[in-house]
Amino acid sequence: MDSPLVSKLLTTHPNEYAAHPSLNLPQNWLDILLFYNGYPPNAPLPQEIEALITSIRHEQLPRSPIMMEAYPLPSEQGMSPKKAHEVSRMSTYVARLAKTVPGSANRVHIVDIGAGQGYLTCALRTHLPSARILALDADTAQTAGAQRWEERLLPKTHLPIDHKVVFISPDSLLAAVDDWVLETSGGDCNATEGSVPVIFVGLHACGSLTPDILRAFTKVVSTSSRRNWHPAGLVVVGCCYNLMVPTDYPPSLKHLPASAYQLAAQVPSEWIKCKSLPEKYNLEPAAALSIRKVVYRALLETVLDRSKAAPISNVKVTDTKSATVPARWSRHNTTVHSGTKQANGPAEVETPHRLGRLRDSAYTSWNNFLREAEKRLKVTFDDDVFDTELEGDIEHGRIASDTVLYNSLSSLHVLRCLLGPLIETHILRYRLDWLVLQLAGISSTNSNQTSALELHSKLVNLFDQSTGSGRNVAIVIASGSFDFFKTA
Repeated sequence: MDSPLVSKLLTTHPNEYAAHPSLNLPQNWLDILLFYNGYPPNAPLPQEIEALITSIRHEQLPRSPIMMEAYPLPSEQGMSPKKAHEVSRMSTYVARLAKTVPGSANRVHIVDIGAGQGYLTCALRTHLPSARILALDADTAQTAGAQRWEERLLPKTHLPIDHKVVFISPDSLLAAVDDWVLETSGGDCNATEGSVPVIFVGLHACGSLTPDILRAFTKVVSTSSRRNWHPAGLVVVGCCYNLMVPTDYPPSLKHLPASAYQLAAQVPSEWIKCKSLPEKYNLEPAAALSIRKVVYRALLETVLDRSKAAPISNVKVTDTKSATVPARWSRHNTTVHSGTKQANGPAEVETPHRLGRLRDSAYTSWNNFLREAEKRLKVTFDDDVFDTELEGDIEHGRIASDTVLYNSLSSLHVLRCLLGPLIETHILRYRLDWLVLQLAGISSTNSNQTSALELHSKLVNLFDQSTGSGRNVAIVIASGSFDFFKTA
């Protein structure tokens, strides 16, 4: 990750490259994808690029999912096929783990951290009707929605799912569990049955939430003798690495800009589907669209100087927002000054307009994209900016006069995305190594802490990436007697 080429790729944003090309990149970006996915390219790639791709494939984690016959869900209503796949497999895995916890019959407690709409908690309640389950979330509206969902879905005979609204940190998480276990034991912190086994779970624990869960878990391992509960297992799948606080960056990646962590969400192994021969491949439409979006927006940087402010109109252009896009994502400079006068204040100040999020239909051709940009940015482009030769050509629509830059930008984006799984590999291995050291340290400093001696951690590929579940690796902690780590 510290080679000059990798550093240059990860610190060069396509928007910046479009304005100032600083890398000599191959034009055959489709061949880059073919070679990465194990197929011979149609044309030779530069030796440096081949060596980089070979190194990426060698260093990144394997992603084939474990063999598992998942339990049926009580309902898939409200879930996408991707979400249903994840909830089904994770709830099955956690249920099997719970049944292996020593002495856990009718006593196991499960904490769903960042429970959201409660799909996972409902599935766990169905699979483990005797378990006590706590759903933690920082969002009051999400928690209320989860409770309504449970009322419609779960039989009245089941134990209710407990809910708490908590802004989660290691300390607040442990405090919430302390209070909850005390409540479920009827206020008797010295229950005759002994210490209560508690399993932590988190599906898509964003940003630094995953490290905070791990910190809480290891902290309670070292202090469980002073509590009426003990950590019996953990299954956490992280995501949104770009939202981590910088202190949680792996040392091997600290030199990278924050934008590089967004690339960890990419799954280029699913972009190309080949039949029997290399020339019989299909580039996934979603992948082609994602590349085109990045390239068009980068190319926009090169033509903004060939635009002028549009006449002021009363047409209101609304920006399409997405709840799935983290609000803290950095925004790149795709703004122009339209000459709009600011309503308040003593002076007339030009207000910039942002391109914002566009519908997919805006990217069917370069001309469609420019027309939508004109509306959003309140400008008009010169006629020579538009593409007159490839109007309406979805597959090849681009600036005909600068195909070289188009292909170079495509290659840059593809190469950056190939590094995404490697970035996630470094993050996951760093978290696992930290866990191993923490548990070993607890065992060596306190020989009475048998729980630490019995706990082992491992990375487990829970989900199938072909379903759209890019973040498919769970960090799992279980007892030494647990043989669930035998993966296919």
